Amino acid sequence: MAHIVKRFGNSWAIIGDLNVIHEESEKQEGRYVDECSRVPDAADNSKEVDHWDMKLVVDASILDDSAGLGVVQMDEHGDQAITIMQASSVSGVLEAELLPIRVALHLALEENCSFVKILSYSAQAVQALAVGEISFAWGSYSIFSDCLSLKSLFECCSVVFIPRSSNSLANSVARYARINRINSKCVLREIAPFVAIS
Repeated sequence: MAHIVKRFGNSWAIIGDLNVIHEESEKQEGRYVDECSRVPDAADNSKEVDHWDMKLVVDASILDDSAGLGVVQMDEHGDQAITIMQASSVSGVLEAELLPIRVALHLALEENCSFVKILSYSAQAVQALAVGEISFAWGSYSIFSDCLSLKSLFECCSVVFIPRSSNSLANSVARYARINRINSKCVLREIAPFVAIS
C-alpha cells in the first residue's frame, strides 16, 4: 500500500493512501462525455473499453507567468507510479493546463500505449480537446494543436474532467515543481516525502 506523506514542522505524517485517491477519482471522473467508452472493433463494431493501458492524472500550478506541471500515473501501484514534474514559463492559465496534458500524451507514447485516459481538473482544456476547438486563447493554440495531434496517435485517448478533490496529488506535484523549479521523471515513492497533499 502506498502512502502520501506530509511534513508538519520537523515531523512527518501519513495523510493518504494513493489507492484511495485513485478510487475516489474513479467515482468522480467523467463529467464530460468519455469519447472512448465504446471503441469500434472489426468483429462487432462496438467493443467496450474495460482496460486502459495507462491512466494519468495531470495538473498545473500557476503563479504569475511561472508554472509547475504535474503528471502522475494512476493505474500502477503507488510506489511504482511514474511521476513527471516540470517547471515552465507560461503566458496564461489555459496554456499551463494544456502543458501537462501534452506531457502525459508524450509519456503514454513512450510507454507504447494504445488506450490512454487522462484526468484533468481544467474543464476548459478538457472541453476544448473534446470538441477540437479553442476560442480566444491564441497564445495556447500551438500546445492545443500538439495535444490534438498526439491524441490522434492512440487507438483510444480520453481526456476527462475530475473535481479538485480527486486531483490533489497531481496538484501537489505541480506546486512542488513550480516552487522548487524542478524538472524530473521519477517514481512517486522518490518524491512522496516532499509532496504534501492539501
